[in-house]
Amino acid sequence: MRCFFKAVAAYADFEGRATRREFWLFFLIWAILGGIAVWVDLRLGIYAINFRNGIGIFSITWLVALMLPWLAVSVRRLHDTGRSGWWVLSFPLLPLYLYLMALPGEEAPNRFGRPEPPWC
Repeated sequence: MRCFFKAVAAYADFEGRATRREFWLFFLIWAILGGIAVWVDLRLGIYAINFRNGIGIFSITWLVALMLPWLAVSVRRLHDTGRSGWWVLSFPLLPLYLYLMALPGEEAPNRFGRPEPPWC
């Protein structure tokens, strides 16, 4: 949980590095919260898959609230592997994006800073 809150607290920090642990724990909790938001919208009958009928208030709140932290932690994770943050644009190619997020970070300092400690 601490990794999730660390990533949310650094919601607009696109500099530095993020460990695999920080990214994947953030991603796990992000996905769980998204699933809960969709489930609540479905249970309340306010969720529809197309925009003509609308989208659930909880789902859109979750998406808007956590979009910037997700983007920032993804960019910092790419920095940890020595890549530019622009690689985050590979997200539509989901297998490539997941591969990049799963790569080990560089152990030595790189152009994006010193490595983060392994614990959040």
